[in-house]
Amino acid sequence: VAKLGVPVELTATAQAARVDGEWATLTGLQVKFIMLPMGASNLAVGMVLNTLFDTTSSANASFANVPVTIKLNDSIRMNLNGGWLHDSLDGSHHFTWGAGLEWDFRRQWTFIAEAYGQTGQLNDPRVQAGIRFAPAKAIDLDVIYGHNIAGENASWITAGLTLRFP
Repeated sequence: VAKLGVPVELTATAQAARVDGEWATLTGLQVKFIMLPMGASNLAVGMVLNTLFDTTSSANASFANVPVTIKLNDSIRMNLNGGWLHDSLDGSHHFTWGAGLEWDFRRQWTFIAEAYGQTGQLNDPRVQAGIRFAPAKAIDLDVIYGHNIAGENASWITAGLTLRFP
């Protein structure tokens, strides 16, 4: 996270995925910024822009998403989002959605759960859940177990690292 007029989170992505028995390598860049910061209203609104490139097929998927966070109390936040996805392989467009909960159950520890989906051929919603550990104010470590929305219809474990730069 860097301050570029407003706080902007830049995320680089590199992941392996299996679709129809074939492996793909996805790379990309995500930009996330806050349009309405959390204030006395306990409501925050952001914007996420992302493009993923498949280095094996030269296909890409791009999306825009508007996340909304509602602070229910000092330890629980509800996250809602809606967006748009474009898949260059078949030229399709999809509405995407998500609803999640974050619960700070102990100092430095957060439980995360989310349901998400998209319109089109992939109408079955999916869920994922996991733990976030924040050993320092500028570092988050996540371990999430979930079920993919496309491809092999398989489960996954995701490890994430977030670094914030003052």
